[in-house]
Amino acid sequence: MQASLPSGWTEHPDASTGKTFYHNASTGVTSWDRPQAAAALPQAASALPVGWTEHVDPGSGKTFFSNAATGETSWERPQAPAAATPQAAAAAAPLPAGWTEHVDPGSGKTFFSQTATGVTSWERPQGDAVAAAAQSQPQASNPLEGWSEHLDAASGRSFFSNALTGETTWERPQAAQQSQSAQPAAQVAPDEPLRSIAAFLDEAKTVKAEISMHEEQALMAMLAQHATTLKMNAAQTFAAISKAASELLPKVQEKAALPASTLGDLNSAIQAFELRYGCAKSECMSTQMMMAKPGGRNYPTLVQQVETLCGRTLPELEEREAAAFKEQLLKGGVDPGFDAQVAGAQAKSMFAMQSLWQKYAQILCQSDHQPVYKKVGTSPEELSVMCWNVMEFPQGRRKAGVSPVLEGLLPFCDLVVKKLQREDDRQLLVDALSSEPVIAAHSGQVMQVISDALDTRSMDVVLLQEIGRDLQDKIKDVCRGKSWYASFSSGDDDSDRCDAITAIISKNEFGEEEGGGVEVQEAKTTRYFAAARRGNAWLVSCHVPQLSQATETAKQDVGVKTVQKLVQELHRKGLRLIVGGDWNADVKAVKTKSSAHMPYGCTGVNCYTDEKTCFGVDFPVDGMLEIL
Repeated sequence: MQASLPSGWTEHPDASTGKTFYHNASTGVTSWDRPQAAAALPQAASALPVGWTEHVDPGSGKTFFSNAATGETSWERPQAPAAATPQAAAAAAPLPAGWTEHVDPGSGKTFFSQTATGVTSWERPQGDAVAAAAQSQPQASNPLEGWSEHLDAASGRSFFSNALTGETTWERPQAAQQSQSAQPAAQVAPDEPLRSIAAFLDEAKTVKAEISMHEEQALMAMLAQHATTLKMNAAQTFAAISKAASELLPKVQEKAALPASTLGDLNSAIQAFELRYGCAKSECMSTQMMMAKPGGRNYPTLVQQVETLCGRTLPELEEREAAAFKEQLLKGGVDPGFDAQVAGAQAKSMFAMQSLWQKYAQILCQSDHQPVYKKVGTSPEELSVMCWNVMEFPQGRRKAGVSPVLEGLLPFCDLVVKKLQREDDRQLLVDALSSEPVIAAHSGQVMQVISDALDTRSMDVVLLQEIGRDLQDKIKDVCRGKSWYASFSSGDDDSDRCDAITAIISKNEFGEEEGGGVEVQEAKTTRYFAAARRGNAWLVSCHVPQLSQATETAKQDVGVKTVQKLVQELHRKGLRLIVGGDWNADVKAVKTKSSAHMPYGCTGVNCYTDEKTCFGVDFPVDGMLEIL
């Protein structure tokens, strides 16, 4: 009896050869030889450098090495760089606190980022040396108050943003430019993120094409193997059809009654073909149809069907025979060897796609909305508020057989493939955004943005929209650990739709909360908006329902109705209302219309937003309205 495999190793059959191979999911190593316990492993081979993994080529049995970050593949075992030099020793040292390492999908180069400061660098930071360099050359990272440096993953270029003014620029800001900081924010070129998505789709299509090629080759081999039988079957069908045609077609020309026995023979020939391959759709004539007589209602249809069936040539029947056989093979259960080849190709495809999803996760996990950071009100009642529609991704770690809820992703996917003019690649993008690596990256990004808003930017309140229940649980855990306060709305109870939960997160305790949120209905859509009072301000996280095929004016009117509804529910004398989130309309226009039709008891409406907040929309749909 063989000893059990070491931890992390699993055993698999190779579909093409039938041989057993072993794979370690933790290290990426694949081997034809059964791994032994750690003490029995050979000591000659040194550890692979970071980023490299070991594989076995199923065709030759030879070992090869690949680097997922750079795309490099080699038959030779890569060697770790010598650690004797100070540079190599520094590269091997742990990163300073707050720094993380990433790979840019566009170039394959490694870059480093620090969440707390927003600084991003191609150079590996070296502990205290980084702080010393920052003190001696302050212009290298944050030359002016509020500015931080970031890396655009698609182009590899650095850009700069000011958390205080919302300004974004490709040019490094200088002291002389400080007077311009109040100007409208410059927008990052909208095609930049699309380039990275296009690069992903290119790679994904290549993977799919290679797997389809291998599958087609296997099909062609099976067709060649069964060619004689397929041709013989087609010839038998042709002979039976030809015999029936010789009797039926003259009768058709005479517009005479068609012999039932001959129609039965024709049906039998067609039925034999359909039974051979388990065809789902039958071309056989019904008993009622075969009884049709000249002058009857069904006779023209019978004649048409007879002419179609009798008019088939031998090459056509051979082609139909091959196509039906291919379809039967792909259903599985016909040939175990072919099934094993297909299963192996599918496993390789899934492994390759998983690697691509992981590679592009930080690009694909982005929400289609940008956070809006604003100071709302005037001192001493001013509150720093962030609102953000995080875009609801499907639930991660779904049970087997449970389909992902794609409602939150499909509008974004449709818009992206339309802009890229790649509608045929829509499913590749949908599959990627609903994959485990991308869902996990999205969850991590949301938690990072929340922490950045409350810890680094010192915002008072965060308003979130489109939260799923699994993400809600993660937010609750973080809030407990940070001693923050969170109020959530109810979600949609339909398991086939997004949860659409909204949330309010605050550093300070709420004075009171609206249990389950405020219910807002529009047409057939019901939404719940989280609502909580902090001091003299009622805070509401809103996601205004979007009307199907509605004009922009109609959407703005829904926003005005939402304001009026919330005023009726929450506005009281001496209290103000801060409603922030996704308005699904031009929030500035909603403010203007609400001011023109001031709700009873209110004295004014203020708007806080940016120039553009949502991918593919030229006006701001996200922001805060302060109702006084």
